[in-house]
Amino acid sequence: MAVAIGARKLEGRAMAKQGMVAGQQPSRTDSLEILERALAIHREQGDRRYQAWTALRLGLQRGERGQTALARRDLEDALAVSRAIRDTRLESRTLCALGVLAAEHEEDELARQHLERARDLCRGREATIVCALGMAHHAAGRLQEAEAVLAAATADAEVRGDRYGEGLCRGFLGLVEMELGRTEPAMDDLTRAAARFDEIRYERYSGFFLAHAATLEASPGRPEQARTLLEKARKKIDSDGDPLLCAIDWQRATIEFVSDESRPTEAKWRRVRADVAARRPGHRIVELRLSERIADWKVRASSRALPFVGIRVDSEGRWFQVDDAAPVDCSERAVQKRLLAKLATARVGTPGAVISAEALIAAAWPGEKMQHSAGKNRLKVQVAKLRALGLGDAIRSESGGYFIDPHRPVEIQD
Repeated sequence: MAVAIGARKLEGRAMAKQGMVAGQQPSRTDSLEILERALAIHREQGDRRYQAWTALRLGLQRGERGQTALARRDLEDALAVSRAIRDTRLESRTLCALGVLAAEHEEDELARQHLERARDLCRGREATIVCALGMAHHAAGRLQEAEAVLAAATADAEVRGDRYGEGLCRGFLGLVEMELGRTEPAMDDLTRAAARFDEIRYERYSGFFLAHAATLEASPGRPEQARTLLEKARKKIDSDGDPLLCAIDWQRATIEFVSDESRPTEAKWRRVRADVAARRPGHRIVELRLSERIADWKVRASSRALPFVGIRVDSEGRWFQVDDAAPVDCSERAVQKRLLAKLATARVGTPGAVISAEALIAAAWPGEKMQHSAGKNRLKVQVAKLRALGLGDAIRSESGGYFIDPHRPVEIQD
């Protein structure tokens, strides 16, 4: 109709919507081509709001297909236009998409910057944007920040009657609670999130969260209940091309591994991981990054699954041991000893929380006065020495502070 009456601008808008719908159907392969044609018409007609909107949709679909460079180009185009026309809603959504793309490729600090800006622009009122920030915190190992963001967003969405937003934030809050070892709240939030998505007939996310609830149920020698719940989850994701099916693969492998009574080894888990990763399609989405984290967490948390692999630290920092390597003596290294004890205690008490440089300086050189810049330089040197002694990239830096990677199990011994 739009073509018939010569309304070129309407033709472009209709084509853009057609491309968006096509992109939601895994059997369709022409959505990118449709969106590209629509974008060309928007530019030709000076239809800037639809230009930004279509570039955003094109960037999202390219990102899902692993076309990272092109996705980033389209999203940057959408961002520039949305800012030029002062459409803050479009700008916040585009920043969210850029943040999620960065998180998918483990560009964690960039993801944080984009998503915090997106949250500020929407004043925290768009649950999907705030949830994306919480997911990025989780993917980067900032578990305390992830929990705080997602808990607040869940409560806000529930008050506003936003069932989709509540289900999304509650479900991802459940994943964070799993890693924090809070089994009962995690199971409650995962099952309530699944129920919310069932209510609004958006079953793919219901299946995603039920799959992780199934993993929570798994224990050595008792796989039946977990398998039953996982099969229920699988039936809710009905498209063979849906990347969330990869999350089902991760949780199925985890359930079978953890339920094995023969005490499987770490080497076997590495082989299982490689096999599951090889079956993953070209999609890179944050949900799969989190599913891998949960799989590793469950395997580590299962007392029968593996011998301890991680970092053992003396309660006063006098020694540490990485995996099965020889213990490293720090008893004669006073500064490193105090620094190590501070880092390890924080890792066990608040996994993922960044310890400020000021707090570490105070712990390493108690009572000593020094200029801030000098203290930071001295701290940097001592952290480098701890890394060289064997801690390596287990000590992570962020926002001017340091913390031990929450992916690495830590035991403090007296």
